[in-house]
Amino acid sequence: MSPDVPDSDRLSLREDGALILSRLEPNDSMVAQCEASNVHGRLLANAFIYVVELPVQILTPDSELYTVVENQTVILHCRAFGAPAPAVEWFTPSLTPALEDDRAFAFTNGSLRVAPALRSDSGLFRCRARNAHSNASASARLDVRAATRIAVPPQSVTAKKGETVTFTCGATWDPGLEPRGLLWLRDGKPVLESADSDKFSVAGDTLTVAGVDYPDQGRFRCRAWTRLDAAEAEAELRVVGRPGPVRDLQLEELSERRVRLRWTPGEENNSPVEKFVVEQEEGIFSPGRFREVLTVPGARPRAELPLSPYGRYRFRVLAVNAYGRGEPSAPSAALSTEPAAPERYPMGVKGEGNETNNLVITWQPLPPEDWNGAELRYRVQWRPLEQGRGRWAEATVAEPPLVVRDTPTFRPYEIRVQAVNEAGKGPEPPVVVGYSGEDLPLVYPENVGVEILNSSSVRISWSLSGDDRGLRGHLRGYRVLYWRDGWVGEHPRPPGTPEPPPQPGALAVPGPAGGAVLGGLQPWSRYRLHVLVLNGRGAGPPSAEIRFHTPEGVPGPPEELRLERLGDTALGLEWRRPRHPNGVLSGFVLQYRLLNQTDEGIPMEILFPPGTLNATLARLEPRGRYRLELRARTRHGPGAPLVRLGSLAPEPVLPVLGTVGVGEVGEDFTELRWTLAQPQANIEFEVEYMSKTTEEPWRSSGRANSSLGRYRLGDLRPGTSYRVQFVGRNHSGERVAFWESEVHTNGTLLPGRPAGGFATEGWFIGFVSAAVLLLLLLLILCFIKRSKGGKYSVKDKEDTQVDSEARPMKDETFGEYRDGEEKASGSSGRSLGAAGAALGSDDSLAGYGGSADVQFNEDGSFIGQYSGARGTAAGSSGPASPSAAAPLD
Repeated sequence: MSPDVPDSDRLSLREDGALILSRLEPNDSMVAQCEASNVHGRLLANAFIYVVELPVQILTPDSELYTVVENQTVILHCRAFGAPAPAVEWFTPSLTPALEDDRAFAFTNGSLRVAPALRSDSGLFRCRARNAHSNASASARLDVRAATRIAVPPQSVTAKKGETVTFTCGATWDPGLEPRGLLWLRDGKPVLESADSDKFSVAGDTLTVAGVDYPDQGRFRCRAWTRLDAAEAEAELRVVGRPGPVRDLQLEELSERRVRLRWTPGEENNSPVEKFVVEQEEGIFSPGRFREVLTVPGARPRAELPLSPYGRYRFRVLAVNAYGRGEPSAPSAALSTEPAAPERYPMGVKGEGNETNNLVITWQPLPPEDWNGAELRYRVQWRPLEQGRGRWAEATVAEPPLVVRDTPTFRPYEIRVQAVNEAGKGPEPPVVVGYSGEDLPLVYPENVGVEILNSSSVRISWSLSGDDRGLRGHLRGYRVLYWRDGWVGEHPRPPGTPEPPPQPGALAVPGPAGGAVLGGLQPWSRYRLHVLVLNGRGAGPPSAEIRFHTPEGVPGPPEELRLERLGDTALGLEWRRPRHPNGVLSGFVLQYRLLNQTDEGIPMEILFPPGTLNATLARLEPRGRYRLELRARTRHGPGAPLVRLGSLAPEPVLPVLGTVGVGEVGEDFTELRWTLAQPQANIEFEVEYMSKTTEEPWRSSGRANSSLGRYRLGDLRPGTSYRVQFVGRNHSGERVAFWESEVHTNGTLLPGRPAGGFATEGWFIGFVSAAVLLLLLLLILCFIKRSKGGKYSVKDKEDTQVDSEARPMKDETFGEYRDGEEKASGSSGRSLGAAGAALGSDDSLAGYGGSADVQFNEDGSFIGQYSGARGTAAGSSGPASPSAAAPLD
C-alpha cells in the first residue's frame, strides 16, 4: 500500500497481505498498489477500485399471485438490485411490518416466508427496497384457501368371505378450488385400475367391494386432492371365514387294531383353529359315508384311533374355527383289518307277550361296524323262572323278534341274547326277566269307599286282595267309572219312559294306588261309581257299585236374563232359573249401577224370593245405561253372575216396509204410500231424492213417520224422472238407505231395488182391490135377497092358515125363526168378544182383579165392562148385543 493512503477505520490489512475496504463510499475509487520486497529485490502489483452508483430496481414482477392452503408455508419473493445493495422491507395487508409476526422470516435475498399461513393472511403484501440513493416497491397477492380434509375417514372392516363391504370417505374441499376429486387406492394402486376391478364400484364418496375373498385383504386408502393439496385416510380390510383344508394327511399303523394320524394345518383365514374333527369311512358296510369319530384341540394336529375287526377304513380331517367347519382334507389311503368274534352283546333285550299264550323276545340289533365279520346272527335262550331252573331252550336267528308260542299266561322267563359270527361267539350277555302274554284281570277292587271332601270333590279308596295270579298281568293302575243320576230330590222318570244311557266319566289312576281324589263333580247331585283294575291287556271286572251324593254348593248363573225398555226411566227384567242350581235355591240377588265416563258408582242391590222370575226397575236415570248382575243363591251363598248391559235410550231402528206405491200425482209433487210388514209405530226416517237427468247430489225432502203410511214429495219439476230413497239409522247409529226406487211426475212408479215381486205392482194391487169389492158386493146382495125371501114366506103362511089350529103353528114357526136370529146374534157377539180378548191381552179376569169394574143383574146376567187401560183393551169388542142380553118373552 502506498504511503499516501491515509489510515482509516474502514481499511484493514490482514497478515496474508489482503487489503479490506469496508463501507465503500463513492469517493473510494482509487488505484491501490501492493509492493512486496525482500533482500533479493521487490515486486509491485496494482489494483483498480471503482465504486459504482446504481438506482434500486425490483426484479420480481409486481402483483404476483401466491395461492396456498392454510397451514402451509408460503414464500413471497422480492428480488432487488442496486448500488449500493438495497435493503428490503415487507409490509402486511394492514400495512404493518411483516416481521412483527413471529410466523414471518426475511431471507437475505429479499424473500419473505410465512409459516404457517392462515386464512386471515389473505391480501396484498408490499415489499420496499431502498439504498442511499433511491428506493422502489412492489406488491405480492396472497390467497390462502381452506385445506382439504377427510371429515369422515373410512373404518377398518372385518368381513366374512362372500359378504359385501362398503367404505365411506367423507371429504371437504375449498369451494373455489378446481379441479378436485376423490381417489381410492389399494396397497398404493388405484382400485379401478387393478386386475379385479370388476369387484369394486365407486359412487360418490363410497367404495363397495362385492363378494370379498381372501385376496381382497389389504389397506384401502382414500385420497381427496386439489391442485394445491391432498388429504388421505386409510382403513384395513380383513376377510375371515372358515379355515382352509388340512394338508399332508398321513397314516401310521401302530398295531393291528390301532392307527395314528398326522396332518399339517391349512390356512386359518384370520381366525384361529379351535379344533380338528376326524372323520372315518367304513368301506365294507357303509361305503362313501364319512362319520365323525374324534375331535382334537386345534393346537394338536395328530390323533390316535382304535379300529374294529373286519373293516376297510379311510380317514379325513377338517378344521373348525369361530366361523364354522372348513373343507375336509383329501381322504387318506385305505386300511383293512381281519375278522374277529363279536365284542359286544345286544342291548335292550325284552320279553313280553302280545297274545295270552306267547312270549315275544326283542332286542336292539348291533350296528354293522360291531359285527366284526361279514355276517352276524343272534343266539337267543330262554327258560321259565322257577325254583328248579330248568334247561335253556334256544334258537339262532338273523334279526329280532323271536316269538315263543304255547306258553302259559303271564309267566316269568329268563332270557339272554348273544351275538355270533363265523369267527366265534360274542361275550356272555346278562340275563333279563320277561313275561309271557297277559290276559284280562280276574280280580276287582274291594272295600271301595267314598269320603266327601266338598261340594265338587270326593276321595275314593279301595284295596286289592287275592293272589297275584288273578291279576294275570302287570298292574298298570285303576279306572274309576262314575255316572251322574240327577239332582238330589229330583223326581225319577216314570217307569217305561225311554232314557238314553248316560255316558260315564272316567278317572285313570296309574300304578299300585289305594285311592284317588275325584274332582269336577256337580254339587247337589246323585252319583254312582265302581272301580276296575287295569293290566297291560285291559280292565278287569268292576267293583261293587257305590252310590253317593254331593252336598249343596253355590249355584251357577241364571240361564237367561232378558231386558225390556218400558220407558225413559223404567226397565223390565225377566230371567230363568240356573241350569245348574247346585242346591235348593233361596232367592236371587240383583245388583245394578249406572255407567258413566267418570265413576261407575256404588251398585244397588235387590233380593228376590226364589219363585220370582221377573221384575221392573223404576225411577232410573232417564235414558241412562246400566250394568246389571243377577245371581242365584243357595244357603251356601250367591253363585256366579249373569251380566247384562241395559239402556233406557230408545234404540234407532229401521221400519220394515211391505209394499210401496204412488198415490196422487201432480206436476210438481208425487205422493208415496206404504204398508208395514210388521207393526212398527212412530219410526221416523228421511226422504231423499235426486234428478235422473241432471248430475246433482241427494237432497232431503223432509222426515216421514212410519205410522202415517204416506208422504208428499213436493218441489218437483214437471215431466221429470227422480230417484227416491228412504234413509234411517241402524242400531249402530249409521245412516242406511233401506228403500230406493224411481218416480216420474206423471205418476209412473218404476220398479224399486227392494222389489217385493209383482205383489208391489200398481196393477196387481188394483186388480186385487176390485176383486175384493166385487166379492163383498155379491155377499151383500145375497144377504138382502135371503132376508126378503124369509119375510115373504112368513106372510104367505099367515094369509093361508085360517083355522084356529094354524095360529100355534104360525107362532111356533115365527118363534123358530126369531130364535135362530137370536142364536146368530149371540154367536156373533161371542166371537167378537173372543177376538177382542185375543187382540187385547192373554190375561184372565183374575189378572185384572182390583182394576176391573164388573156388574151383574139380579139374575146373574153380565151388564158391565172392564174399566181402566187394560180393561179397555180386553173389552174392546164392546158390550153384548141387546137382543142377546134381553130375556125372551
